[in-house]
Amino acid sequence: MYIAKESYLFPPITADSFPSGRCRVNNSLSWRNFLRFLAVIAVLFPVAAQVISEDLIWPIDAPPSVSSSFGEPRPGRFHYGVDVRSGGVTGKKVYALGDGYISRIRTTPFGYGKVLYLTLDSGESVVYAHLSGFLPEIEDLLFKNRIERKSYDVDLWPKPGEFRVSKCQVVAYSGDTGSGPAHLHFELRDSANTPLNPLDHGFNVKDTIPPVLGDIVLIPLDSTSSVDGYPMARLFDRESLKSVTPVLSGRIGLAVSVWDRINNSSSRLGVYSLQLVVDSTAVFSTNYTMISS
Repeated sequence: MYIAKESYLFPPITADSFPSGRCRVNNSLSWRNFLRFLAVIAVLFPVAAQVISEDLIWPIDAPPSVSSSFGEPRPGRFHYGVDVRSGGVTGKKVYALGDGYISRIRTTPFGYGKVLYLTLDSGESVVYAHLSGFLPEIEDLLFKNRIERKSYDVDLWPKPGEFRVSKCQVVAYSGDTGSGPAHLHFELRDSANTPLNPLDHGFNVKDTIPPVLGDIVLIPLDSTSSVDGYPMARLFDRESLKSVTPVLSGRIGLAVSVWDRINNSSSRLGVYSLQLVVDSTAVFSTNYTMISS
């Protein structure tokens, strides 16, 4: 089987490979927005950011903005990172967040497409997915392996000293492989390989838009509970609850349709933290800061 070598017109590492003004600590994301309905208050806000690795930089040569957030539901799983906007184009420079080494390189027609794993000297790891290409020396290595294996699917695990990189160095280029349209899927994992919310660890994305609370479902939790006298769940839209007061009896569960917006993006995003307060008492809260394996 003949495998055509993919063309790549990416420059070697030079002084221009290090973005000026990008090698600094970004201000941590912080905001607090709240929405109310009757005696039930839903508060949505990210927990205070704590940088786990100093001087992390924005991973792509594009303004900080995301089209999908951490922990959003996916078929059979959760979203392990954030989708970073690339302006809808391929070939944007992708940077190393810190000093470390390339620990895994994979190419597949599906899923992550072309993906690069970077292990930082501080112990965390970074995943860059849906890439359009890698550094020339990596492309050469991939081509040789494709010829040997007679397959486009390649999964390489370089040794720690084989591909050392420095903070702010270009390590790949954004694309739309595996899943389009063009964007960069970006993950941050701790030393135990647990996915963390990148926007909770020192990355700054402008967000001055409050989250949106949509439909609300009140759910009787046992045979002795009811909503408006009936032992069945009832759906309310947010506007109806301004003029209607449901009559609740027994143990009642609450489900809400809720999403977030950020500046310069039309995407609906998941929320990072959720708290339910009834009569000034917090009865439920959760923070989506990591996803356990």
